[in-house]
This record gives sequence, structure tokens and C-alpha cells, in this order.
Amino acid sequence: MGATVLMPIVGATIRTAFIIEWYKQEGESVLQGEPLLEVLTKKAVFKVEAPITGTVYKLLVSDKTALPIDIPIAILAEEGDDDAVLQKMVVEALDALSKAPPIDKDLATVITCSIADHQAKVCN
Repeated sequence: MGATVLMPIVGATIRTAFIIEWYKQEGESVLQGEPLLEVLTKKAVFKVEAPITGTVYKLLVSDKTALPIDIPIAILAEEGDDDAVLQKMVVEALDALSKAPPIDKDLATVITCSIADHQAKVCN
């Protein structure tokens, strides 16, 4: 069965993370352990690995998006998965995403500054 990819929990105090870039797009194959996307928090930049080998079925959020941790961000499919089951997973994930708590505005500012620092090496 497919897998729901969650915005990872990366520390006890981190509540928001920012998707810098998806390395894979919908329909592309991915191997378990292969980097799927790059994420930034106020403390670090890291790669999120695919939890299964399969295909990116649905990206639920775009890159350049700040989100709370531990919410669905993508659905991966394994070979032979039933499309109806995958569609149900998407609906459930989008429902969970719509109920996600708002991100901390101050933290979003810190992340935005960190992104500028990450990309331009300058942040005031």
C-alpha cells in the first residue's frame, strides 16, 4: 500500500518547516531512502527521504511553502496500488492538511530570513 509523507518532526522545539524544493515530481519514480525534498527549519536545512520505493502519486503542497510539522505533504504509491485507495489517501491527507494549525508568524519570519541566508548568504 502507498505511503503518506509527513512534514517531519525534527526537534522538540521546531513547529514549522519550509519546503525549499521537491526533488521529485508527480509520476516520477523514487527509491526508499532517496531524497524526496529539501526542508528548512530555523536551525537547519535537511533532506527528507522517501519512506518506500514507488512513484510520487500526489504532491499536496508546493515548494516554497511554510507548514506546521507532522502534517501530510505527499502521497507515494507502490506498484500495483489500487487507484481508489490512493485517491482516498489523498482526500484524507488534504482534510488533515486543511485542519493544520496556523504557522507561527514570528517563526515564519525567521524561516524566511533563513531562506534568504541559505540562498543568498545574506540576511539582515
